[in-house]
Amino acid sequence: MWFRRILRLNKEPGSQVDSSSEIQRSYSASLSSAIFRQLNRLQIQASKELSGSRTGARSSHRRKPSTEFIEHRSYTAGDDIRYVDWRASARQDGVIIRQGELTKSVNIFILLDCSGSMHWGAPPKSVLQKKLASMLSYLALDYGDRLYLQPYGGRGNKALGPISGKGQFNSTARYLDQLNYSGEASLGQALTKLRTSVMNGGIVFILSDLLEADRLSEILGGLPTPAWMVNVVHLLHPQELAPVIRGSIELEDVETHKKVNFDLTARALAKYHQRVSDWQKRLDMACVEHHVSYTLVNTNASLEGEVLPNLRAKNILVNR
Repeated sequence: MWFRRILRLNKEPGSQVDSSSEIQRSYSASLSSAIFRQLNRLQIQASKELSGSRTGARSSHRRKPSTEFIEHRSYTAGDDIRYVDWRASARQDGVIIRQGELTKSVNIFILLDCSGSMHWGAPPKSVLQKKLASMLSYLALDYGDRLYLQPYGGRGNKALGPISGKGQFNSTARYLDQLNYSGEASLGQALTKLRTSVMNGGIVFILSDLLEADRLSEILGGLPTPAWMVNVVHLLHPQELAPVIRGSIELEDVETHKKVNFDLTARALAKYHQRVSDWQKRLDMACVEHHVSYTLVNTNASLEGEVLPNLRAKNILVNR
């Protein structure tokens, strides 16, 4: 399929596409105050089935002796008598202990596609990707979870994490602003590395244009529920969803720099639209097959007015 790689116009006067590193660095991962006001009322959705690495703010199935009542159990030697429910014990044959919930934190992994195709567009797709990563990082750190930022592709990018605590947020924003976008990337390799290096699972966000993810169903099969909760956020530029170029055009692959010529007639563009639609449906079905959340995001969309409400509608983000 000729849309497998995002192709840009070869440089022409008035072209809207500029992938220079100077332009890329002019964009920031910073968030508006309006976004923060919304984020302070939200949290990342997490299943109680997920393993927790330490005490945190999330609900779990684990119980502990507590004055905050969840359920009762029989007294065993060594239990603290402060947690004895004397009133309930008087109605039973034995001594009863009050149990509360032992809360947990979870691991949150944000996988960042840093291939050259994410560098494409005006503004580049990477701009919204970094803002989304910044937003998710804030939610994870503010809620006491363990955060991992893991780029794949690009040159010289190193992973960040595990980190925790709201005080680490500024360092994540600086980290995101310094990411390099170039060349090709492999989501399959990134998820294989994650699966083999992490034993207790967690929540995964994949922020990518998915241009090389031809075997997405096979790739996602390596992160099964309930140990993993995976959210695929598919980032596409408006010109990828509905290109407006016409005529005989020389296009250049932004990842391999291979050049090809196309005669972009109305018929060719209609065929392109159909292939893109079919591609999105296959990706969506691959996610459904593996109980993975799939969200298509137009990278020119408003983070506050469109992207956040969409993530809330899909219960990826929920009220605290």
